[in-house]
Amino acid sequence: MPVDGTPSTHILKPDSKRLAGSVENEAFCLAFTRACGLEAAEATIGVAGRRRYLLVKRYDRFIDPQGEIRRLHQEDLCQLTGHFPSQKYERSSTGRGVTLRMMFQAVSDLASPAERMTLLNAVILNVLICNSDSHAKNYSILIGAGGSAKMAPLYDLMCAAVYPNIDQSLPHGIGGRISAADLHKADWQAFAADIGLSGASTVRRVAELAELVAARSEDVASQITDLAGDPARILQRVTHRIQKRCRRIQAQSR
Repeated sequence: MPVDGTPSTHILKPDSKRLAGSVENEAFCLAFTRACGLEAAEATIGVAGRRRYLLVKRYDRFIDPQGEIRRLHQEDLCQLTGHFPSQKYERSSTGRGVTLRMMFQAVSDLASPAERMTLLNAVILNVLICNSDSHAKNYSILIGAGGSAKMAPLYDLMCAAVYPNIDQSLPHGIGGRISAADLHKADWQAFAADIGLSGASTVRRVAELAELVAARSEDVASQITDLAGDPARILQRVTHRIQKRCRRIQAQSR
């Protein structure tokens, strides 16, 4: 715990009885995202007594010339769209929450239109890895000196499909759909039109990432297992679910 306002350098996330294998699941998803060419937070698995934990290195910190740890300013897309944390999902209990259209508009206005492609890749990837918790607070923008801004690396990534006690609905509608299993080519095209991107290019990117994700998942899972083990044997189920999702998305996007 940081003392006297000292900037923390890492986030420690212990394992969870409710979500068996959560540490390995998130470690895999973060490493896997980087293996697919997207930016994601770095993390390692550790053990303290009988507890396993994920140690996530904070990307919003840097060391100044005097050797002091400094913060980088970050705002999530719930903040940037002017919504309360309770509205981070589109279907919010307090009224309509953040939509993907709002998120893409905020990124275009406050960072740059080019950063929309970074966000697009992240949204597609989260669908492919079955991450139903990719709400607006799990996407952020880093704001540098002079007001320069860019999308932050991805964080809080997990395959939710292996946990039946978690809501599997999409956090934000895509083409009006809230179930990933229902997504077809027309839905991705409608989503692209809504956020001001090319429908054909978006569908092509969905297919490219689905192929890449399916091809690399087992190799990354093996690397995580070799380095830190997988006592809950979760990664085999994670890769199976992800590959199944990718095959379905590929088939329905043609």
